Amino acid sequence: FPPEEAGFVITNPPYDEPFYGITITGVPGKFDPKSIEPLLKQKVQPIVELIRLGDDEFVQEGFKLAVPMQIRIYAIGEGRHGEMFDYGWIVDLKTNEKIWEMTYNRTRSAGGGDKNRLVDEVINLAAGSYMVYFVTDDSHSFENWNQSPPYNPISWGITIYPADPKYNKDNIQKLQDADLAQNIIVQISQVREGRIYQERFELKHDMKIRVYAIGEGDWDEMYDYGWIENADNENKAWEMKYDETRWAGGAKKNRKIDQIIQLDAGKYILFYNTDDSHSFNDWNAD
Repeated sequence: FPPEEAGFVITNPPYDEPFYGITITGVPGKFDPKSIEPLLKQKVQPIVELIRLGDDEFVQEGFKLAVPMQIRIYAIGEGRHGEMFDYGWIVDLKTNEKIWEMTYNRTRSAGGGDKNRLVDEVINLAAGSYMVYFVTDDSHSFENWNQSPPYNPISWGITIYPADPKYNKDNIQKLQDADLAQNIIVQISQVREGRIYQERFELKHDMKIRVYAIGEGDWDEMYDYGWIENADNENKAWEMKYDETRWAGGAKKNRKIDQIIQLDAGKYILFYNTDDSHSFNDWNAD
């Protein structure tokens, strides 16, 4: 049957049919062919590559820079109406401060569905240790799209590159578990809801220690919080109090504390209590 009956309409091609596409040429009389050289693409090894992420994922990877360096951040995630649902961020491990985040206003369209968002930027990092994170929600992710996928679907997640392709590889290294734990005395992290956690530790001599904690609190009261007890007499040596916390980012009820305290030599128990909502990877607010 004729193409018209199948929903197609046949029309004449353009006059210059072989050039259907795009061509770039020099301006006659103002162009030196010797000024053009082939582009030799140098493949840069990523510092961190957390990609092809599915639903409900929380991933992280650390790295260490021996010298200050410019890095390129390339990340694709889900966002709409000024809010990101699948996104990444970078934390300085020395201060535990978030130094970069994939916010909606940093992104542009990644192609495909309108909620596919892309960030591609270069930032300066000082010498030090960093952790890269990426989180996804329960829908629209790699190989499980509920809208058209982005133009570069395999990069769903975050990739960190050296901005200078001539970088010195010796100035970059992956952080191993031993590197991350070298200064940690005891840790209770990534806690779930409705539980009381505890870990024991002992100090051989009087010591100043740093306590860094994040939990849920509002109206002068903490709902997810930690404390330290003396293992011999059960007296509290330290407690996470609302009026000593500050905002931890995201929802206003996310509270954090970062204190240096003095503990005597002895045995201690670190506790952390969570209520029945808003916990690690099961948030009811940002």
